Amino acid sequence: MNLWFKDMGRLRDLLPRAHAAGMEFVEISLDYPFGIAELEPLKNMVMRVAERGLKIAFHAPWQEIHLASPLEPIRHASVEVMKRTLELAQRFEALYVVVHVTSCQAHCKKLSASNNPCVEAGVRSLAELRDYAEKLGVELYPENTGGACCGKIDQFSSVVTRSGLYACLDVAHAVTSNPELVKRLPQRIELAEVVDEWSAALDNRVALLHLHGVRRRSNGSIESHTDFEQCTLDIKRIVRRLRGSLRFVLFEIFRHSSGNPFDPLRVTHLVKEFRSWVAAYT
Repeated sequence: MNLWFKDMGRLRDLLPRAHAAGMEFVEISLDYPFGIAELEPLKNMVMRVAERGLKIAFHAPWQEIHLASPLEPIRHASVEVMKRTLELAQRFEALYVVVHVTSCQAHCKKLSASNNPCVEAGVRSLAELRDYAEKLGVELYPENTGGACCGKIDQFSSVVTRSGLYACLDVAHAVTSNPELVKRLPQRIELAEVVDEWSAALDNRVALLHLHGVRRRSNGSIESHTDFEQCTLDIKRIVRRLRGSLRFVLFEIFRHSSGNPFDPLRVTHLVKEFRSWVAAYT
C-alpha cells in the first residue's frame, strides 16, 4: 500500500493491518519537505515499517518536477532532483523508485507522440536517470499520470519504450485519460481491458501496477484513488496478461467509496487472489 507523511499518526494502526492483509511492502511518497529537506521523519517512518517486517519503495517527488519540459534548464534541474531521490533509495534499500514524466506545457495534449518536444524531453530525462539508477542498483519505473502532458497512451508508451525502461501502469490514471471510459461511469469499467490495451502499447513492459478505482461522485465529478465500487477487477486476466513482466502490485487507495480512510484489511481477498494466480501462471 502507499504511505505519505500524513499517515505518520496512523502507522500504529495501519502497519499491523497491512501485514495481516498479506502485504509485503509499502510505497512511500516523498513530498516536500518530507524526505527531501527533512529526512528525520522519513527515517522514522522507514524504521517503523521495517519493524513490521515490511519492505519499502519510493514514489519520487512530483510537484515542480518537470522531466518532460522542453525548456532545458527546467528539465535538467528536475533530473538532478530525481538523482538525489535515487541516491536516497539506494541508501534506504528501496525496492524501486516511481517517477512522473510530465510538464506544464499545455500544447502537449494536442500533439501525438511523434515530433512532440515534451516526449523528446521525457526520453532524454529517462535515459539519464536510467543510467544513474543502473549505476546505483536501483529499479526505476516511470508512471502514467493521465495528465495533459505525456498522459495519453501513445505519448507515454513512446517515452517508456524508447527509454528502455519498464513502466508503472496506474490503471485508474489510464481510465481517466480516456474520455470514452470516463463517459461510461458509473457503469462498471473492466480494469483488465485497460491493462490489456496499455500493456500492448508498452510492448508488455509493465513491472509495477498501481491499482485503485475510479468513480463518479453524486455531483458528477470524477474521483480516483478509491475502491473498486464502480469498476470490475479480473485479477486472473490481469496476471495472465502481465506474466513475465509484473513484479509489484500496489493498492493506491486513499479512501473507500463510503468516505472512510483506506483499511488494508478490506483488500485481503484481493491480495490472496493475486498470489494464487501468480503461483498458477509461474
